[in-house]
Amino acid sequence: MIEFGFGRAEMSLYEPGMTMMGWGRIDNRAEGVGVPLFARAVVIGDGRTRVAFVTLELLVVTQGLALAVTDALRDETPELGLGPDNVFIAATHTHSGPSGYGHHFWINLNTPGFSRPVYDGLVQATLAAIREAARTMQPGRVRLGHDTMPTAEGIAFNRSWFAYNENADVTPVTFARRDEATDRTMTALVFDDLHGVTRGVWQLFGLHGTCVHADNRRLHPDHKGLAALALEADGLGAVLAQECCGDVSPNFRWDHRRGHTTGRSDDDLENAAAVADAQVRLTRRLIADAATPLAGPLQVAVQRVDFATAPVDARRCPDGQPRTTRPARLGIAMARGTAEGPGPLYRHAWLARFLNRLAGARERLRAGLTSRTPRALDPQFPLLDLGLGVDGRFVGLFPLRRGWLPPTDPVLAWTGARLREGAVPQGPWVPQVLSLGLVRLGPLAIAVVPFEMTTVAGRRLRATIAEALAQGGEPVAHVAIATYANAYTGYCTTFEEYQVQHYEAAYTAFGPFQLAATQTAFDALARRLPRRPGGEGPEPVRVDLAHLERLAFNGPWTASQPAVRGGRSA
Repeated sequence: MIEFGFGRAEMSLYEPGMTMMGWGRIDNRAEGVGVPLFARAVVIGDGRTRVAFVTLELLVVTQGLALAVTDALRDETPELGLGPDNVFIAATHTHSGPSGYGHHFWINLNTPGFSRPVYDGLVQATLAAIREAARTMQPGRVRLGHDTMPTAEGIAFNRSWFAYNENADVTPVTFARRDEATDRTMTALVFDDLHGVTRGVWQLFGLHGTCVHADNRRLHPDHKGLAALALEADGLGAVLAQECCGDVSPNFRWDHRRGHTTGRSDDDLENAAAVADAQVRLTRRLIADAATPLAGPLQVAVQRVDFATAPVDARRCPDGQPRTTRPARLGIAMARGTAEGPGPLYRHAWLARFLNRLAGARERLRAGLTSRTPRALDPQFPLLDLGLGVDGRFVGLFPLRRGWLPPTDPVLAWTGARLREGAVPQGPWVPQVLSLGLVRLGPLAIAVVPFEMTTVAGRRLRATIAEALAQGGEPVAHVAIATYANAYTGYCTTFEEYQVQHYEAAYTAFGPFQLAATQTAFDALARRLPRRPGGEGPEPVRVDLAHLERLAFNGPWTASQPAVRGGRSA
């Protein structure tokens, strides 16, 4: 018998003048609440094992936030049976939520700095949602439904369709048919009580939370939050999670006046409502039609991987040689941004392409490859050495420890000042020991990852998990992936997409073999799932909050600082 419970808590938090997180623009300041933000949780158990899945209406979930929640559950309420190895906290990826709640330096650059009130409030709201879900657990049944979002809805488009076309296992698409270069599957777990009354739904569907753009000044949950509110109005618990949407956007129409792509309407709030409505209609249909029963046993396992040196199985590498990942690094093309969120180099894409070609040529020489070799291994010109922290360099030249950053950009000016003051602590600027999770309930498996995975990266990971589970003697009928969970380090592209070095590849922090390393880890995780549940691997580094006091938010960017041109979307 399955037990389940749902809970939610409001978390509409910000400090006046704080920049919201997502668009990377200092004028995208929070001045109020447009639509409230919530933490939503579902807890599932089979009498022996429990798992909690939470969605927070934020851009990302930081590792510090996730660790604070799971540690508190383990230490303060051990009777719930929840902790670091069976609680997954994911973001809906709205670009109109608060910032300043990370323990790593990179994630707090938007704010600017760390906000203790926001961080504490998010931890408490997340705990409240989980504890309410655990308190209200009841016996019932779970049904699985999945279906395809029709292209006629016009809500999902591949914003990097040219990189998608580089994959060997796809049928290339034209610009006009980039809506076909997405995974349009919606997965729904429908929870009924013993009387057959539906009490809630856990739904996964991948689509960037970017309907509401940077000229917005109020907290907003974007389409995921609006859809959840509509389902809650039906009397349901509603946990709506992101699937693999790294290259999938609701924006498809260039707006010359605003200088970026947008949806069908000129009004962002109308676009968010329309996208939400399409998801609600399909979710309601899945609630009515879901027919596959999900019975126990419930299985959950976690593998912690140091992605700075993660092993890569030779059969997942193009040259058939075993590899490892490398410490986190951003590429120069990240500064270009995307069409829905243009960055400072958006109109100078030639510069990023030129520098990446130089990096690719250097890599070929280092690897001893001939000039006829069609692809380099890591053709990325560096922007920022996140994994090396203050010991890294900016654009491969300027030592960060000395604060040699150009003051032309306010974010760089603020960062340089903090570096020269010695306020930035030692260590990586993003987490590198990351948790990968796998949950299985009957014919369904759900992988949990901290990345923004592109369409084809997700497709390949699902195939890896399905194959590994089948070889273990227990095949599954359906695999879904929950993204943006328990930490955040950027994107995860395929090897072929990485070679293109568009925005998503430049933000694939651990290099060209990051997806292959993720597949390697999940292959092992899936094979051990029935035999060794729980968590394994190195422990993530816990950051002392006292180290963040010198980086505390103390008001918005000053008027004397130069205005930033464009932004950087996540």
